[in-house]
Amino acid sequence: MAEMFSPVAEVENPSLPGNISQDTAYLRTLFVTPEKVFSSDGGSLDVGSLPDIINAFSGSPSLYGPYYNPQGEFVIRWSAPVYSFKHRGGDSKPIGVLAVEKNGYMLNDLISGIRFLQTGEAYIINAEGTDIAVSDLSHINWVTSQYNAREIIEAADGKVDAETLSIFQAEKKVLKGKSGMDTYYWNDGLCYIIYAPIPSMGWGLIGGMRDEELVAITQTDLFTSLAQSPFIFVAIGCFLILFVLLTYWITSSAKTASTIRKRLEDMAYNDSLTGLYNRHILKARIFNQRYFPNRTGESAAIFMIDIDHFKKYNDFYGHQKGDHCLWTVATILKNACDDDNFIVIRYGGEEFLIIAFLLSKEQAKDMGVRLRQLVEEAAMPNHADGVVTISVGICHIAHATNNNFSQSLSIADRHLYLAKERGRNQVVIDS
Repeated sequence: MAEMFSPVAEVENPSLPGNISQDTAYLRTLFVTPEKVFSSDGGSLDVGSLPDIINAFSGSPSLYGPYYNPQGEFVIRWSAPVYSFKHRGGDSKPIGVLAVEKNGYMLNDLISGIRFLQTGEAYIINAEGTDIAVSDLSHINWVTSQYNAREIIEAADGKVDAETLSIFQAEKKVLKGKSGMDTYYWNDGLCYIIYAPIPSMGWGLIGGMRDEELVAITQTDLFTSLAQSPFIFVAIGCFLILFVLLTYWITSSAKTASTIRKRLEDMAYNDSLTGLYNRHILKARIFNQRYFPNRTGESAAIFMIDIDHFKKYNDFYGHQKGDHCLWTVATILKNACDDDNFIVIRYGGEEFLIIAFLLSKEQAKDMGVRLRQLVEEAAMPNHADGVVTISVGICHIAHATNNNFSQSLSIADRHLYLAKERGRNQVVIDS
């Protein structure tokens, strides 16, 4: 490792082991269930027992690697839990894990600029102290050999060269979250080393160079004299610190962007009044599929629900009471359909849409009747000395294969119209 401060060798297109190249960023997407792993490239990968997958099944997004997988690929993987449509930040467990694998060598590009005047070297170590990236590809063997100073020292029972011990001391400090600068001599030459943690990842960034390299590059008396003074020590430190901050900013920004995207998605697909999905979820996750439901061979049902005479209710009681009525009906529907096989949506105004899977025609009819009764039994007074009621139109799908969602929705809407035409507070399903 001490060779990091020797003159840089000229290397064209350094070869990398495994079956992926330096410029390959994206590798594959994985969907992991408790029973099976599905890979976008059709391969078979056993990742279910790895820490990031386990953490994601526990509800925590996680990162793992980079590491060499059994296929010889150097990969880094981001994993996140996947919940059913019913999950709203509650106690339900993930139904699977979505993971994206990228080329672990991409980290080399991230720190390629952390080299003072294109000399010296910078590298990243993971929490175990193993090299995972280098700024100069002529030293890629540090990554491919999984160089680890601590393991070398332990194997040699502490009897190793002073240079390796010096590197290890810096690595210990950075993995404890410390930043700093040190010097040591290598082949009778003074070497400068700087280290800083990457807190969000638990990694450490270390960089350094020899003072004579700087002198050789500049070839001026001014720089020669500066190299023998504390000024150059400070200059190198400031230069590398700027790149450390840049690396930290990139990592932190990625996490912040992910949080922002999640919040924007919640705002886009959720109704703020009722807490249900809104109709935009249909365009994002339903209409963009050619057929619906996308569970081949299963039965399904679509319920279109409307609060009877809601405009008169709103005019009589006012919009504040009207909002409370909408929230109450939405809560009744949500509680009655508290199962992963149901998706409850506020379709617009006083209309609600329920998509249900694995229901026979008889079960769909019974569910419609039950929903109607639950709203009526809530006994919310209406404008005409009665109680608030709903009308329900149902389209049942015996086999989901090749059923067009738009057509099924139109059928449910037509049955809702018939329920209103027959006097409201009715349930109509195809005969």
